[in-house]
Amino acid sequence: MEDYKCVLGTLFTGKKEFKEAMTTYVIHSGRDLKFIKNDKLRVRVKCKEGCEWFAYCAKLPGEDAWQLRKLVDAHSCNREYKVKFMRSSWLRKRLYSTVKENPNIKVTDISNKVHQKWNAGVSKMKAFRTHKVAIDMVTDYVDIPLLPSFQRLYMCLNGCKESFLTYRPIIGLDGCFLKGYYEGMILAVVGRDPNDQMLPIVVAVVEGIVVYNR
Repeated sequence: MEDYKCVLGTLFTGKKEFKEAMTTYVIHSGRDLKFIKNDKLRVRVKCKEGCEWFAYCAKLPGEDAWQLRKLVDAHSCNREYKVKFMRSSWLRKRLYSTVKENPNIKVTDISNKVHQKWNAGVSKMKAFRTHKVAIDMVTDYVDIPLLPSFQRLYMCLNGCKESFLTYRPIIGLDGCFLKGYYEGMILAVVGRDPNDQMLPIVVAVVEGIVVYNR
């Protein structure tokens, strides 16, 4: 694994390029940095609490370029195996040539490649998204927009339906967004049974939540 060093005084074409460089540095060094200041004129980056590492980049007056003006390049923290900054959008650019040489590469091979090259771990879902996007880039896949044939799904098991007759008068509704290939939102209604245990009443997959104002 190559070392990626930050150099004081480095010029960047814009803030986006600087943040991209910081992402690359984070993944090579195995540290999760934080953007504590991020506006149109300056970006301040710091490591975790107790670590001295610090970087400050600002826009040059009257120019589009940005410059790394302050840098304390010394870590007092330990390296981490799972780095939050390692996103699928960053990985697909670095693994494009690998997928191009072997379009039949498996998702597990993506995970192994990340471990070998950057000594970092990646979740199965992130490896799957990286694999899919990289394959689409290599094969020039065109996603033709079509009218969705699936709208929503409602599911209530018979056992839950029968238990609902004796449930305690407490009902909770919760939901979360689906981040896979098929987007939407999954909703769950949960109550309490006579034994004061959680009772799943119904599960639904919908396009989203619509709030009606009266």
